[in-house]
Amino acid sequence: MSWQPLGGWKPLGIGGPFNSLPVRLLNTIQSPADCYELALSLPDKCVDVVFGSPPYENARHYGGKAKKLKGQDWVDWMMKLWREFDRISRGIVGMVVEGRTVGRRYSATPHLLAADLHRAGYHLRKDYAYVRWGIPGSGGDDGHKNRWEPVIVTKPPGKLFWADNLAMGKPPKHKPGGACSHRTSSGKRVAKREYKAPAIANPGNIIECTVGGGHMGDYRAHDSEAPFHVRIAEFFVRSYCPPGGVIFDPFMGSGTVAEMAVMHGRNYLGCELQEEQAVLARERAKKAHDAYAALQPLPLLPVAS
Repeated sequence: MSWQPLGGWKPLGIGGPFNSLPVRLLNTIQSPADCYELALSLPDKCVDVVFGSPPYENARHYGGKAKKLKGQDWVDWMMKLWREFDRISRGIVGMVVEGRTVGRRYSATPHLLAADLHRAGYHLRKDYAYVRWGIPGSGGDDGHKNRWEPVIVTKPPGKLFWADNLAMGKPPKHKPGGACSHRTSSGKRVAKREYKAPAIANPGNIIECTVGGGHMGDYRAHDSEAPFHVRIAEFFVRSYCPPGGVIFDPFMGSGTVAEMAVMHGRNYLGCELQEEQAVLARERAKKAHDAYAALQPLPLLPVAS
């Protein structure tokens, strides 16, 4: 494996959570590289978040460089990866995944993966919903178009070491409708009490995006084989990776996670099987770094050879 530094700049924070990650890997995209082999080489709890989107079930072979797995074979492959991702992450592991509908039957592989993770003892969060407005005419002749994809998230036991669950929140849309009340487990109604709306509302676990047709948030995303919207990357970067921390995307693609990490003052590590995709990702990350440095100049390290 050859190390491919983006620009060799200094981490956005000094010390702290990423001390155990080799400095030569900070803000780099390793390619052509296998994410499992890269993860195996990393020390325990060396990044703050692992987040990305693996090849969907039986969907793409990426120029013959990856196997097209389906059903339980895909689930077993993801379980093998998840063990390593969980080992190296101090915080969450999150993956945007999807199954396939063939012969009017849905494979349900994301749900099978979640079930296997649960049975294996992982602490799951309820699936996030990546909601995207897609092709208006999809859905077939007897069903409805698929408007969302699950994001499966696991976390360490107990409270996360860092999280900002209001990072993507906004002021409440509606004023309180009056005093609130609730029922106990016995069914008894508790007296009404005054409700004071928060300044910022929790954004919830539904992430709505408009995709396709130049709506991915960055024109370079459309050069990727399977891009996702910048908003979903921003959501997880800002919500679960601390400022100055490190987020690892094992399926870097066109570099959406790297771009959002840099734009929001985080470091990243990327892995990509296809060098042509890694070139695109480095371009996006470099542009984001230049824009961030213009606002908050960073001391630079020599570019690694």
